[in-house]
Amino acid sequence: MNKKPKVGQIVFEKVDGKLEPLEVTKVGRKYFYCQTASQIEYGQKPGIDNAFEIATWRGSADHYRSSKTVYESKQAHRDEVLWNDLRVEFNYLFERSCHGLSLDQLKRIKTIIEEGKNA
Repeated sequence: MNKKPKVGQIVFEKVDGKLEPLEVTKVGRKYFYCQTASQIEYGQKPGIDNAFEIATWRGSADHYRSSKTVYESKQAHRDEVLWNDLRVEFNYLFERSCHGLSLDQLKRIKTIIEEGKNA
């Protein structure tokens, strides 16, 4: 779960495969707004394409760029990438075959998955 951002906080957005820093310039009840250093320097006002939902840190669903996501830190981005990679790897593993796993290993995996459901 993401924390509510604070004005002045630096967050990161993935742009063309690189993480770009953005500064939080405004925080409302439902949305927060970010700008690049150059946008701030030139006095541009944050627009709807710079609005992100506080609950999800994703672009405003009212806008065509709702697939944009900002991250609290570079580590938060790396963690999400790793989570997706592991999810894909496990989906592939269990879709293909579990024949190489012992009953004990399968029981431990089941226990871990159930812990995640209860969290």
